Amino acid sequence: LQPDYEAGRPPHKIDPAAVPSGAEITILAHRAELDSWQIDTPQPFSATIRTLYWPGWQLTLNGRPHPFTITNKTGLIQTTVPAGDNTLTLSLESTPLRSMGLWATLLTTLVLVGVFVVSVVMVRGRNVAAGATNEAAMQESPPGPPEGGGQKKISPPGGLGGLQSTPNVTPSSAEEARVNPNPSFASQNSGDFSSQARRNDTEASQSPISNLQSPISSFQSPISNLQSPISNLQSFLFTTATLIALAIIIPLLSPLLTLQSDPDVPQPAEHPVRVDFGDQMRLVGFDALPEVVTLPPDGEAEMEVVLYWRAQQDIDINYSVFLHLDAPDGRTVATVDEVSPEDIPTRNWPPGLYVRNPLHLRIPANLPPIRYTLTTGVYQRDSGERLVIQPGGETAFTLGSLWLDGPPPAVDNRQALATFGDAIRLLQATTADQTVHLVWQTDQPPTTQYSIFIHALNSAGEVVTQADGVPFDGLYPLPNWRPGQLIEDQRPLALDSSIERLAIGIYDPATGQRLPVVDSNGQPLPDGRFLVAVSP
Repeated sequence: LQPDYEAGRPPHKIDPAAVPSGAEITILAHRAELDSWQIDTPQPFSATIRTLYWPGWQLTLNGRPHPFTITNKTGLIQTTVPAGDNTLTLSLESTPLRSMGLWATLLTTLVLVGVFVVSVVMVRGRNVAAGATNEAAMQESPPGPPEGGGQKKISPPGGLGGLQSTPNVTPSSAEEARVNPNPSFASQNSGDFSSQARRNDTEASQSPISNLQSPISSFQSPISNLQSPISNLQSFLFTTATLIALAIIIPLLSPLLTLQSDPDVPQPAEHPVRVDFGDQMRLVGFDALPEVVTLPPDGEAEMEVVLYWRAQQDIDINYSVFLHLDAPDGRTVATVDEVSPEDIPTRNWPPGLYVRNPLHLRIPANLPPIRYTLTTGVYQRDSGERLVIQPGGETAFTLGSLWLDGPPPAVDNRQALATFGDAIRLLQATTADQTVHLVWQTDQPPTTQYSIFIHALNSAGEVVTQADGVPFDGLYPLPNWRPGQLIEDQRPLALDSSIERLAIGIYDPATGQRLPVVDSNGQPLPDGRFLVAVSP
């Protein structure tokens, strides 16, 4: 999808590899939570939508709910699109769990807002109460000294009328000690003071200010009821410093806290390999191949092969990938090519990542049901030049082999007419239209490259003509036979009126040694051959 996004156009999310020829797909809408297509196809097909499944995705076909499946390991959405003109829509809907989460989030937000409002109201209430207390305390404080700024003069008795108190000052004990450091001196020189004079002096020395408790000492500051702005600033600075530290530390610790798979060993790949195509691309794995692909009576069979690639370095060329189905004689009988694996140009591949590349191979139904080989390679599309595998020098890597299986041949009797060696059974032997029809079966294919002979004998037992080889014109050697498969072996043979019998046997071309043979009753047959009468 990357080329579409880079070009600023809606991405083609339906995998084009599975779209049949002649089908037309039009993008009707593309949003983060919705994709819609108009699909006009001449035949039904299995569409893979390149969107990761997530609970809530719903698929509709022509406005009605449409079933879909989730692809194994990749988690993509897959569905069947019927033939005709249809509208397919993929949309992300809510789920019960998601709805509960949204309501829980909304409720939590409302609770937090309520707590905040109540906290603000309470703080303001405390501030108002503290201000009222302060104002009341200030109003209850005692008045200042009398007008005139002085105190009542006291004339002590005993002729000391010139002695009077200091105006406007009420000395403290410390000041008295400083002014009259020897209190006994006054006592000695004023021994004739009367008790009244002493009482008056004592009353005069007791200033109202000395008995007044300061209102400030009994007043609790309203600031003490509030959180200090300095503490708020400290919290802000601490939080900011913590976030900055995390922003710096997390990237540094990311390699230690992140478990990343080796790009040369992709976790989903069922068969890891390491095949270097030049110094550009590397095949790092592929998924298991099917053992058997069943051919339909008409039309085409389809199979999926999943490859895993990675770039060995930064690539400045867009390479293409091919997948071939090759017959035993080396002929390519089916092929699929991708201009850019998974629609991502190879020059955009980062070397540290791998690309999962599913390929869909269409197989003609008229191919013989034998064993084939799957190969893959990399080439430059403009020139057709292939990258060479290093080491080795080949231009194609063999992934494995598989059997094609068509409709089984009609067999009148599953009991063996003859058994060659340990497990090769001849189930049917007939002639028609100058052709010999044989049906073989084995549960244990031999490891030796045996050959089958068919000798046409006259009445004297002489060989008039013969047809040696393996089934399907030499394309199906015996070691490649699939266990349990009914193998139809048709060979043209000129059968004239002189031909009375056919001698059938199996031998080793390297030595000429024939396999022993027994009949349906288990009785050994001479000369390692089974004789069949030819109808005139």
